[in-house]
Amino acid sequence: MIGTNKCPVCGKTYLYEYEICPVCGWENDPIQMDKPDLEGGANRMSLNQAITAYKKGEKLKKKKLNEDVIVMASEPLKDYEFEDIQCLVHKTIETEALVNLYAAVFNEFFWVEDNEYDFPKGTPEYAEACRITDQWGALMDELEERLMRIASDAGLLLPREPNSGTVKQMGPFMKKYGYVNANGW
Repeated sequence: MIGTNKCPVCGKTYLYEYEICPVCGWENDPIQMDKPDLEGGANRMSLNQAITAYKKGEKLKKKKLNEDVIVMASEPLKDYEFEDIQCLVHKTIETEALVNLYAAVFNEFFWVEDNEYDFPKGTPEYAEACRITDQWGALMDELEERLMRIASDAGLLLPREPNSGTVKQMGPFMKKYGYVNANGW
């Protein structure tokens, strides 16, 4: 079937991107297909966790949306050039400002990463989308590394769990500054 993928969890249906499998409940997230250990994409569990759970006959953990969840409706940093944000990141030393920058850069990264799926692989447009994603990803990683050191020094960094990313580790630290991860800070 053109434009569809077999469900990576149960293999019993064919799904379009972001379609939910009627058999197992997996949402077909291309980002999680590329990064099977990523938790918190379109699905609460990582792809590898979901496959393991399904094989054991367990239900997949579903996302829970609250009334207070804010959905990103527009590009977080659309009025800013990457170089300006990068310069600001390198000049900033105050923790709360770094946290605010991290949240904005984190959200921008996932916003621009989605552009990669708009172009066929191998095209100049795809290469440019990947270049932009990579630069935001590197800046996000730089900020995350700085904040993890600060969070660790403050005793607010959770231990790393198997198959879980740093976002979960930073939860208590980010909450101190008013951020909660709901697939974006």
